[in-house]
Amino acid sequence: MPQLQVQIEKHWGCLERSFNAWRTTLTTLWRSRDADPASQGQSQITVPLVMEPHQGDSAGRGGDDARAYGRFEAPPPKDPDRRPRSVTACANLFIGLKSIISFFWFVILQNFLAPAVVMPLRAFAKRCTLLSPLLAAPAALLLSQGQALASTALVTFPLNDNADGNSGFNYSIIDSSVLTAATIANGPGFGTFSVGTEGFTPDVQVLRTGPSSNTFPVSAADALNNNWYFTIALTPNGSMSINTINLDCGRGNTTGVRGWFVRSNLDNFVSDLYSNQTPDGAAKGLQPVSIDLSSFTGLTTPTEFRFYSYTERTGRYIAFSNISFLQADGSGPASVPGPLPLLGVGAAFGWSRRLRKRIAAPLITPSQA
Repeated sequence: MPQLQVQIEKHWGCLERSFNAWRTTLTTLWRSRDADPASQGQSQITVPLVMEPHQGDSAGRGGDDARAYGRFEAPPPKDPDRRPRSVTACANLFIGLKSIISFFWFVILQNFLAPAVVMPLRAFAKRCTLLSPLLAAPAALLLSQGQALASTALVTFPLNDNADGNSGFNYSIIDSSVLTAATIANGPGFGTFSVGTEGFTPDVQVLRTGPSSNTFPVSAADALNNNWYFTIALTPNGSMSINTINLDCGRGNTTGVRGWFVRSNLDNFVSDLYSNQTPDGAAKGLQPVSIDLSSFTGLTTPTEFRFYSYTERTGRYIAFSNISFLQADGSGPASVPGPLPLLGVGAAFGWSRRLRKRIAAPLITPSQA
């Protein structure tokens, strides 16, 4: 604080001197308005005006000199070393403004804002030096070469045309070299299992599934106990790999609790591959769903999937449509272009260098007026 007081007094003294000089100059300019003409930049000089006689005037005129006197105004000689008062006033004004800026820069910015803002930022930047190697690694990983299996459809069940000659249960095998057969069938417990028009907006045909009895309250355990499911079985031609199931699913209405889940025979139908339950009042309509089956690789025996659903009453449905099983297409993983990892490492390294330079740079101090 003593050092701050000395600096404030120094800047305040310079500011006061500048204002005094500026005030003196303006006072001089103001008083000069009432000065005599000589002080306003002009002088009166009296000089003789001589009129020469006419030579050879036949009338005898011009024998005497015609002499007269008059006055004219002439500017005084200029002093090369004297500056105009306006220049002096502008110079003093500039000095005064400079002192004001210097004073407020030192007092406010350096001594009040610097401890409150600059110092915490500097401490934060010093801590960032310890984290810079950890930040560089995730940056490189985010931009590194990624891999994702490209997929193509193996078999599709549209379930949207009950006039197809098979009550809407036709399917299309996309790759017969991988799959030899695909079947869809009702389980022993469903009361409703049919393809028909559902009151969505717009109306579409879907596979409607509903229980054979009323249950209050209803849960997934009731679907297991009552065998409320339908199956899709896939028979491979040698070996097959499935990585995704895509389908559309939704409630037939907003009334009651409704849910569904999927299991497979790979673990004897013990664990859920996917599950969903919606409460009473939830919106109706189809929603797209994607189920990950990336662990279903190298399958050489028929694989069965059970689609369980449950509602509180008969006549209330869970609707399914466009069930597709996807496989890896064998073309290898899709990769991000190679230069991106180098770009990630370079960006992280450049950011670290800039941070270190900013930390090492000294604080900016104002010039001494």
